[in-house]
Amino acid sequence: MTLDAAGLLAILPLLIIGAGTMAVMAAIAMKRNHKAAAALSFAAIIVALISAWMPSSVGTRAVTPLLTVDDYSRFFTTVLLVLSAGVILVSFAYLDTTAARREEYYLLLLTGTIGALVLPSASHYVALFLGIELLSIPLYALLAYLPHRERPLEAGLKYLVLAGASSAFLLFGIALLYAETGSMAFGAVAAGQLATPAMVLILVGLGFKLAIVPFHLWTADVYQGAPAPVGAFIATVSKGAVIAVTMRLLFESGALSWTAVRMLLMIMALGSMFAGNVLALMQTNVKRLLAYSSISHLGYVLMGIQIGGALAVRAVAFYVMAYTASVLLAFGVVSALSAGQKEPEELSELEGLFWTRPWMGVMLTLSMMSLAGVPLTVGFMGKYYLLAAGADSSAWLLSIGLVVTSAIGAYYYLRVVVAIYSSPPEPTQAYQRVTWPASFALMLATAVVLWLGVYPRLGLHRLDLAGSLRSAEQRSTATTR
Repeated sequence: MTLDAAGLLAILPLLIIGAGTMAVMAAIAMKRNHKAAAALSFAAIIVALISAWMPSSVGTRAVTPLLTVDDYSRFFTTVLLVLSAGVILVSFAYLDTTAARREEYYLLLLTGTIGALVLPSASHYVALFLGIELLSIPLYALLAYLPHRERPLEAGLKYLVLAGASSAFLLFGIALLYAETGSMAFGAVAAGQLATPAMVLILVGLGFKLAIVPFHLWTADVYQGAPAPVGAFIATVSKGAVIAVTMRLLFESGALSWTAVRMLLMIMALGSMFAGNVLALMQTNVKRLLAYSSISHLGYVLMGIQIGGALAVRAVAFYVMAYTASVLLAFGVVSALSAGQKEPEELSELEGLFWTRPWMGVMLTLSMMSLAGVPLTVGFMGKYYLLAAGADSSAWLLSIGLVVTSAIGAYYYLRVVVAIYSSPPEPTQAYQRVTWPASFALMLATAVVLWLGVYPRLGLHRLDLAGSLRSAEQRSTATTR
């Protein structure tokens, strides 16, 4: 299959981000300028976002055997680009006070974004592996971008070792599947003895990237050690991209009808729900709390994927949007308040935040409320849609697990809220002055958290996200293992 003009238009966001990366590299080579590097990076993201929904690119199109561009991939591409733009905005002020050489940060961020954009469109195991690696490799450097600190170096090293291990599992599973089918397309139907262990190995590799139980042990140390904007990128762009490709892979391969795979997904979902929330109960560090809570939220996402069906696809897509907006807001507030070498990440450092920085206190409160699933926030609607999908499919065990663990999670989110509104300690905590780019990103995230919590039908319900996966879904329900 050749790459024609229509195919180039379909992958225009990828091409624009690639061109933007080269433009930033050239600008750095000519003259170092932090504002110019950030502005070029942000402009590339915005232009790519506009190009994703150009009339000439709308519709379903196979772009070589590696990629399929459709409404499903286009939706996730939009979400990932918006999140990347938000990370760039909150990174700008943070880097001004913490890093000596700041411009290369945006090169790494854009490169990771390219890898993330490949994944929702991937319909071939080669594209899956290339996207995963293109996303992961820049993260090694981003995590350790502040070499004068001890924790970022430790976080980068841990992520490097564990990401290498996950890639080994992923490649071994792909090799077994290729030996079974002779094809690397997601839609190649596997019926032999190697198919199930191959898919389990692939899920193990993806499980490391998602930090789901039992592949979650790296999460808290990496989140705590990462610079706050990098933590936001991992929690939003990286996780969202891997979720998108995991759901497409399981639908198009027909693996959702395999008993072993469905059982594995259920065990990992329930384990992540309970382990993530219980471990978060013991945390006093906000970044570690968000790390463990992310495990539980990925368990909720796995619940939707395990259920399958058009309603579940829509519920998972909405939940990804809800979770990433909420956690970007939380990490964004921490980034915006960071002063010099110090991030206010302990609960004691956030005490009385509302009385010193009212808007920051309100925004952090809304993020915690949304993550807890309080009504009138987007997090509540996300959990409601997952419960509706669970009830529609009679997945009562997973639905009960979601309700019970959400009640557990409400406790530690409320601990953060209590600290925000408590009396300010003496002396008053010194916070970084919040710049307008960070303020704009935080206000946008706040608007998403509130607006989609009140009016959730906006946007998502106009998209038939399962339409692109429907033929694969029918194939998977017709196949039994």
